[in-house]
Amino acid sequence: MRKKIIVSIMTIIILLGICGVTKAASTSISATNTSPTVGANITVTVRFSQPVTTADFRFNYDSSKLQYVSNSIGGTNMGSYVKVDYIDLDLKTISSASFTFKAKTAGTANCSISNIVASDANANVLNTSTSSININVKNKSNPKPDPKPDTDSKKPTFTNVNQKVYAKETVSIRDTWSTSGKLLGTLQKDSSITRTGVGSNGWDRVTYNGRTAYISHTYLTTTKPKDDKDKDEDKDKDKNNTTNEENNQANEMDNNTTNNETINNETNDITNNETNEATNTQTQGNKEDKKGFNVNTIEMIIIGVIILAILVIIINEIIAKKRREAKRKEEKRVKGSRR
Repeated sequence: MRKKIIVSIMTIIILLGICGVTKAASTSISATNTSPTVGANITVTVRFSQPVTTADFRFNYDSSKLQYVSNSIGGTNMGSYVKVDYIDLDLKTISSASFTFKAKTAGTANCSISNIVASDANANVLNTSTSSININVKNKSNPKPDPKPDTDSKKPTFTNVNQKVYAKETVSIRDTWSTSGKLLGTLQKDSSITRTGVGSNGWDRVTYNGRTAYISHTYLTTTKPKDDKDKDEDKDKDKNNTTNEENNQANEMDNNTTNNETINNETNDITNNETNEATNTQTQGNKEDKKGFNVNTIEMIIIGVIILAILVIIINEIIAKKRREAKRKEEKRVKGSRR
């Protein structure tokens, strides 16, 4: 619907323009960078010699070299060109339009505008000419590495010293401070030489066979190497330390064993004592129970005897009483018979 309205308005303006005045106008194209590298963004600007309120045109570009991104006045990207239908309903004018692309591949890309229909604020049709521009896209160039400084070719400065130094490894002695210098001889490992200067380029100045020579600083040290006697002493010392350590470990193991045995004996003594105490306590209890049983039995026997004696006395007393009564009755009967 919007497109139909724009087309209708533009048609009306063009018809008015036909009835009105046709003015000559021109366009120009410029780019922020006509020699970009692949991956860079480019802005191409189209300028009108006369301000316009409507503009209908095609912006053509090489899609094999450039990738469309956006533009400032709207339009439709058709793959190899942008179709622009611009109109300002408030009749405001513009003098330019910009198109942004990204450089895709190396080569020459042509950009141009064509099929231009435009009018100014007074509805005058602008007879606008076409224009174009070439964009030369370049490949990215890899920076060349910086050349390594030739330290051997530069004359170094030396700090004067007077030191006795020793070779860490067998090392070459040369007539200058460079690996390309003439070989004068070699310094064997642990051998000494007099150093007269320390160079700023990693070489040391030495005195060799009465002349000045040079040795790489890396292979020299001021630390005196140990002789065979010192090495033997170190070996003996290490051996003694090892023996002492083994003896200490053995003693520690013996002490631990002895301590464990002592602890076990103490534990056994405590266990035996507790067992004996428990046994004695039980035996004593049994004895007390048995003693108590014997005492109670004797008491019961004594009580029984006493009771039996009492019963015997009572029975005898009853029998004696009956006999006395019987005797009295008998005596009464005899006395009665005598009378």
